[in-house]
Amino acid sequence: MKLFIFIATLILDQITKFVISISLQENQSLSILNGYLTLIRSHNSAALFGVLSEKSMLMLGMFIFTLSAIGIALMAYAIRYKKYQLPVGLVLILSGAVGNFIDRLIKGYVVDFIATPYFIFNLADLFIVLGVILLFLPSKSSD
Repeated sequence: MKLFIFIATLILDQITKFVISISLQENQSLSILNGYLTLIRSHNSAALFGVLSEKSMLMLGMFIFTLSAIGIALMAYAIRYKKYQLPVGLVLILSGAVGNFIDRLIKGYVVDFIATPYFIFNLADLFIVLGVILLFLPSKSSD
């Protein structure tokens, strides 16, 4: 089930970025839901929610290296113990990190498109934040 969640969220993230990329020009926006939500195609060469700017390439490199190391460690754990019992929160974090990592490797930037007054982000960022929230919620099982 968790492998399905990983694959489904990764595919959903990639599809939404592709649809935005073919539908809007860079920095073009589209107001929806009576202006409560804006879609804007933004090329983000920084990290999560644009926190690391282009000027801090060393920090960005460290961020990508850290995400890669965590991802490899989690996959090695799952394969070694053949249980695949990673918490759903970690599965979502891994899915979001892999989704944005794919974009960085292929394009050199990530397509962000969901705009709020404070952030522009994509579904991968949303999955990462949701995963962190889920990790801090009390667990009802001993997975």
